[in-house]
Order: sequence, then structure tokens, then C-alpha cells
Amino acid sequence: MLGGVYHDIKVILQVGTKPITNEAKLRVIASDGLLVDLPREEESLAEANSDDVYHVLTLADDEDTQLNAGQTVTVVIPIMAQLLHYASVLMERELSVECSWDSSIMTTQMFTFHNPFKIVHKIHTAAKKKFIQVLVSSNSKVRFELCEPQVCSDCPDVEMKLLNKRGQILMVSEEQSASYMWQINLNTNNIEQPLKCNFQFEYKSLVIQQQQAKSACSYDFTLENYKTLLISKSEVHCANGGKSSICTVASVCQMSVHIKNISDRAITQLHYQVNPAQKYWHFPGCNQGMVQLTNNAATLTLECVPLTDGFLPHPAIKFMKVTEKESENEVIEMKEPFYDGELYNSSRSLQVTVKKAPLKSFSIQSIQEGN
Repeated sequence: MLGGVYHDIKVILQVGTKPITNEAKLRVIASDGLLVDLPREEESLAEANSDDVYHVLTLADDEDTQLNAGQTVTVVIPIMAQLLHYASVLMERELSVECSWDSSIMTTQMFTFHNPFKIVHKIHTAAKKKFIQVLVSSNSKVRFELCEPQVCSDCPDVEMKLLNKRGQILMVSEEQSASYMWQINLNTNNIEQPLKCNFQFEYKSLVIQQQQAKSACSYDFTLENYKTLLISKSEVHCANGGKSSICTVASVCQMSVHIKNISDRAITQLHYQVNPAQKYWHFPGCNQGMVQLTNNAATLTLECVPLTDGFLPHPAIKFMKVTEKESENEVIEMKEPFYDGELYNSSRSLQVTVKKAPLKSFSIQSIQEGN
């Protein structure tokens, strides 16, 4: 069954040898997180020693009607598993039906619901600026209409600015997802990490007729180590051609990587490693090592060779934190990766222009002499 939408549950009641009066009712008791679309009685179940609110369902059509012996009655109970707290796993909900004239006659059924949505979040960085993207996709064939998105945090000094159009209604289906983006504005630099956030939206099914009103869904997530610590910028130019940014295939180029610490954290050294899986560049020298930061800045210079012509992406270099740990009277250096958003590569989307290597003159002469 699909959570977040109403489903009709049929209860079949077969009358025994004695008729049932027109005052007979069914008491419907739902577990937490399960909605029942029936009238409610604000009374406690004294017989069951419970303070739960239950729903009632009258069996007779009017006051003069009673259920005769041997008669079979089918009643429909609309139920819906709420999505107030997002869960990616299956949801278990319990429904009990009790006869008002005989508390010993009772049936209990456990229902399993699938979440209709898949929600993921991701943090994006533009230098010091931070953005949160929340993507909502569908786990079913049912089409949904989403509106009223909002994100809030547990810190009053954090402001979430929605970048989507206000009042926009997005559709979610098997073929379509909904994407929301917020900019994180920090009113002070003294904000503790991690940052606990909550994403909420309203939705309505466009297929299932029983659900006309909008329902709510809530998704909790945490942002850890999201502040920018370092900014890197790389440049690639000809090693023998001055500062020309146009390189030549199979010719040695020079790559300069500038690193700057913009945080209050003391970072004195970093470990770097060239990505060995890249297919556009070859590094003839050492492909890993240590770089020291002086006055919160450092410059790393490496030789690289383009392997093909065209507009190539900048060579990929991975930086890691270097921490020291004492163990058995010795200091051991530990390397740890940066979290998403801690190190911003401002040259990530840049390209390097590489032209083809010119033909050697002696090769052309040898071909002419041969003719």
C-alpha cells in the first residue's frame, strides 16, 4: 500500500443468530500516524483502559432499521498513513475494529505502507556562499502536486532564502522530479556546526479521487562541516611559451594551483594527489606530496602533458587534511578527506585549450623526396 494517500478498507460483518439493533456501532481505533476518515467521538475507551480517541461507524441506515440474523454487512473505512516524518523504509500501521455491543468481538490488522516520495538533499558552494538543494522524486506511478515548500533550521541566526518562484506548483511522477533551492544566509560567523534543518511541503494526489485536501510531509536532515575552509584556483599554461593559456598536444605544460585559507581554523599543511584515472592529462613527475601553507596561502606547481587536443577540463587534484595523532610515544600523520563544501575549487568548470601538434618538417621533406 502507498502512504500519504487514502485507501478503502472493507470490513465484512456477519450477524449471528441474534439481530443487531439500530444503535449498534463499530469502534475504529487507529495507531499513531494512521488517519481514518470517519466521525470521531471524544471519549476514552474505558473498557480497554485506554485514552485513545476512536472513530465510530453506524451500521444501520436509519433509526427504524436493524440488522437481522444471518445478514452480512460490508462497511468501508478510508485510511491513510501520514507522512509527517519522512521515512525511507516501510511504515507499519495498525487498525482495530471493535463492536460496541460486545467488546470481545474485535479484529486487528497490521498494514504496511510504502513512502510515495524519495527525498534527498545536497549542499552547493560558490566561494563562501552556500546553497541547499532538496530533490523530491516519486516511488510510485501516482502523480502528485507539490506546493508551499519551506526549510528552517534550529539556529535563529540562519536565514533560508528560497530561490524558486513563490507560489510555484511542481509535479512529481515516475518521469518527473521536483527540485527546490535555498540560499543559506548566516547573520553571524559564530554559528555552531552541525546545523539541524527541516524541510516541509504540502502535496495532493492527482489520481486518487478520495484525497481532495492537501496533506503535509516533513523531512529532517543535518548539515555537518558545511562552512568553506579553503579556496583553490588552478591555471594551466605552456611551460616554454610564457603565460600562454593555449597548450599543445604532447608538450609539457605547467599547472599552478593557488590555495587560500579563508577560515579561522589553523591549517598549515595539506596532502595532494593527482587523480591517476584521468584520461586527458599525464603527470611525468611526482603525483602526490605535501604542500605547506604560509600566511594562510600556498602555491603548488606541477608539470603536466595534454594527451589529446580540444577543450579539456582542468587536471583533477585531490587535497586532504593532515592531522597529527600521538601513538606509543610517536606522532603519526593522519590524512582525512574534506567534507562537501569545505574546499571550493573555483576552476572546476574551466577548460584548457589544447591544439594539435604541428607536423615535423623533416617528415614532410622525406615524403616529398620519396615522390
